[in-house]
Order: sequence, then structure tokens, then C-alpha cells
Amino acid sequence: PFCPQVWKPDPTDRTALLGPIASWLSSAVLGAPPPSLPPPQLPAAAAEPGARRRLLLLLSRAASSDRRILNEEELRTSLEGRLRHSGTPPVGSATEVRLVELGALSSREQLSLVRGAAGLIGAHGAALVWNLFLPAGAPVLELLNRANANAYYSNQCRWQRRGYAAWQNNDPAREVQAFDADGRLLDPFRWHLRADVGAVGALLEGLLSSPRHRAGEAARAVARPGMVEARGGAPATALLERRKK
Repeated sequence: PFCPQVWKPDPTDRTALLGPIASWLSSAVLGAPPPSLPPPQLPAAAAEPGARRRLLLLLSRAASSDRRILNEEELRTSLEGRLRHSGTPPVGSATEVRLVELGALSSREQLSLVRGAAGLIGAHGAALVWNLFLPAGAPVLELLNRANANAYYSNQCRWQRRGYAAWQNNDPAREVQAFDADGRLLDPFRWHLRADVGAVGALLEGLLSSPRHRAGEAARAVARPGMVEARGGAPATALLERRKK
């Protein structure tokens, strides 16, 4: 199957299957010029002449959704500032961390945005399946609450030889109960969380500093405008880190 989801870690390499399918679907959907989307907006100090701009997507959710990141704006600001001052971006580039609610966009707009992203950051949820359409080398950073124990997206990244890390909360004070539309308490698996911005930032720096990510950045820098990238790259072990308090 194209997108199997399993609870337990699965080391199978499905790059040969997933890569061509994702590229074919991207070509089919984005064959015509995609809808215009806002370009990365960077601080004046970062927008140097000739600088390459790197876009990281931080997934947001509607106020009525479960598993929201309650301090998402704090996290976005912290990550962007940390990357700007750490020297993590390649020379001649600058990074925007964009808070985006994919559900508010059309499927075509979502695909266009993801195909131009250098990484995906978000709480566990269906939007992370877009990792299958990220450019080669673009990593995924997943935020998990205490009750989350599945390996859906770590498996999908492993199957593509894509960089992956997870921050998992271990502090009850960082979680807030979630309720359904009728006011019923949801399972702790669906509770909201407040991310540890320092821990998440450290994981993201590690992902963006990896040889695999840098190779992908270099390849995209010389790619023809508008080309649909094929999957591939040198085999590497997917990164899975659990933050222990």
C-alpha cells in the first residue's frame, strides 16, 4: 500500500515505492502553475541581497481541534530566532518558520506549499502525512503528548530515509484536557500540549545540521525552477529522539 500506518517501528525501506508515486502525484497535481502563496517573510536583517530563503512549516490547528500546540506562536518565534543566531542555516540562506493551518488551504495549495518546504514541524496528527511529499532531505519534527506511543510518522520517514525526530512531553503540567463538540472529555491521547521550546529547538538544529539535510539543500539550490524532485539519497538511519525530563 502507498501509505501504510503501523503502531510499531517498521524498518522496511519503501523508498523505491513511495518516491516515484509521490513524484508522479505531485507532477499530476502541480502540472499547471500552482495558486500564488505568500513567499517567506524574513526580518530585514536576514533579507540580505542574493540570500536563499528556507521555509520551515509549523503546523497549526483550528481552535476547535484536539492536540493543539498551545504555545505555537512562542515556539515559532523561538525556533526562528534560534536558527537565525545559531549559524545552522547554510551560508547565504535565511530561514522563516511559518505557522500554517493546512486545513484552511485547498489540497493543491497544501501540496504546493509542502513541496517548497525545507522541513515540517507539528503535533501528532493527519497533517504530518504530508511528509510523503516533502523534498528529499527535508526532515520532520513531531511533538507528542504523554499518551502518544505510536510510530506512524517515524515509520513513514524511515521508509523514505528521511530525517526524523520527536519531542515527547513527560510533564503533566504541560498538557491541557481536550473536549469534543458535546463537551465530553477526550482520551489523553488527544490532549493539548505546551511544547518545551528549548528542547524542540535543539532537536530541530540537529536535524538541519545533518549531512542528509545539507545534501538536500545543495541539490535544491541548483534544481531547475519548478522541477518536481525525485526521492532518493544515501541510505541513513532515521533519527528518533525521546526527550526525557
